[in-house]
Amino acid sequence: MKKSILVEILSKFSQKEIREFSEYVKSPFFNKNQGIIKLNNYLRLKYPAFEKSETEKKIVFAEIFPGVKYNDGFMRTLIFGLSALAENFLSYTRYKNSYYKDKTFLLYELNDRHLDRQLEKNIRVISKKLETEKIKDYEYYLDKYNLENEKYLYYFRNKPDVYEKIVKKTKLKEMADYLSIFYYSCIIGDYTRLYNLKNIYNFDFDTTQTDKYMDIPKDASLRKVPCVMISYYELMLFAKSDDLTYFYKIKEQLELYEDTLDRDHVYNIYINLINFCSRKITAGYKELEYEVFALYKRGLEKNILPFHGTSHFRFYTTVTETALKLKEYEWARDFINDYRDRLPEKIRENSYNYAKALYDFETGNYTEALETLSVVKYNDVYHKLKCKCLIAMLYYELGYTVQLLSHIDAFNHFIMNDKLLNKERKRIYSAFIKYLKKVDSVRLFFNNENFEKLWSKIETDNDVYNKKWLLKKMEEMAQ
Repeated sequence: MKKSILVEILSKFSQKEIREFSEYVKSPFFNKNQGIIKLNNYLRLKYPAFEKSETEKKIVFAEIFPGVKYNDGFMRTLIFGLSALAENFLSYTRYKNSYYKDKTFLLYELNDRHLDRQLEKNIRVISKKLETEKIKDYEYYLDKYNLENEKYLYYFRNKPDVYEKIVKKTKLKEMADYLSIFYYSCIIGDYTRLYNLKNIYNFDFDTTQTDKYMDIPKDASLRKVPCVMISYYELMLFAKSDDLTYFYKIKEQLELYEDTLDRDHVYNIYINLINFCSRKITAGYKELEYEVFALYKRGLEKNILPFHGTSHFRFYTTVTETALKLKEYEWARDFINDYRDRLPEKIRENSYNYAKALYDFETGNYTEALETLSVVKYNDVYHKLKCKCLIAMLYYELGYTVQLLSHIDAFNHFIMNDKLLNKERKRIYSAFIKYLKKVDSVRLFFNNENFEKLWSKIETDNDVYNKKWLLKKMEEMAQ
């Protein structure tokens, strides 16, 4: 059972959820199978480790049914039943924690059963709560639509005079606006994610489908809604990536309306801005280093940028890199150490060691940095690229020419053959190792003519990783 779906789900429960789930399983409304209750009681005692030696099916069976001959089919049925309850519990928990989803279904039922007094009372309560909501993100407008729709159906059924007034006062137009706001926010968000994936991986999609969403500012009802306009600017940020106007518009909107947006939405906005800046900085827009560092500091201070999702390593290392490039050494050191424990356990040590090696590199401790990198196992292709580039720079700084040339050959082979890397990333990293090889050659066999030619090529090439460092190495040779 160690790798079973059941154990996997239970291992993700908090201690509070484990306790609540036990009550859930014991409730006759959800479960009447005593065998399932016994199985859950046993597994609860093994939380959170769920050691393999204690969760093997035959061992568990013998513990919960002492003296009974093992029945694999029966045991599988119990496991399946408890797994289904665990999934239902997750769904139930999310549903109960969502006030408006809960109340929306209540309004559905009250309307359907013609329980009008209770319906009117709940409409008043929900309406008042919506009026006082501080967060007005896209789901807020869906909740507004659902409420108005139930009111509309109620008046249509019970109060034709009120229904007529609603139609005449264009209340239906307002309802349509609520739904449009929700729809546009969601679809624009989806296309933004597609553009982001396109920039990161060797991935493409039909961008012509996004054309219809690029004229949103012409719609007066949508222009008034911050969550729609911010989503629109995000889409344009990736669709028109050469125009920095949208970057600054998003920053402006965030300063004005950040507190009215859902926390997850704000988090994604920050991450999108960070990712955008990272790509543009790599392409030569060095002025954005100060902008993105300010975003990191603001996001961390406001607790907007905790670690979640799949971007733990990228966020951790990008923050570290930016701080170090700006020579914010003390801030970088504190960040590396303070946020180490917030990383997921499975990538914690590898991510920390890379960040520490990067800090040591920037502060001149090259040998220590190389030793730290020697124990790093790559988290993903992005991590692998970063580590290989850093190793190459360390070989150069330490004067290890033989190791450097061997490393560059292997690195180049990896870049050319990895199918997940898009053309842009392949070009940028290939250019870096190509130029680094030439820089090392010029250092060893200095020739003024070759030096000038190489300097000119690097300086005019904006599609190269860590161009600033390469030029710095050239400057050192000229002194």
